[in-house]
Amino acid sequence: MAAGSLTGDEVPGFVKISFSTLKLNNGGSLEPIWHPNARKIGYCLQGKAMVSIRDAAGSEVFAVKAGDMFFIPMGAIH
Repeated sequence: MAAGSLTGDEVPGFVKISFSTLKLNNGGSLEPIWHPNARKIGYCLQGKAMVSIRDAAGSEVFAVKAGDMFFIPMGAIH
């Protein structure tokens, strides 16, 4: 298992879903990524961040803060 990541190998209920950790510095960002074969559940542990999602249906930008969960559909750029 890679540090900060869980897959269906470790948690059998994770079918085509991923869970990983990401730490951003103040003002930091992550380049756009997508997972062609998995959905993603996000959870903000501390601080706040902006999340953007784009897929065939359109785009969405929203803020998250500590304690918020969010969902990224399979194949969506985020």
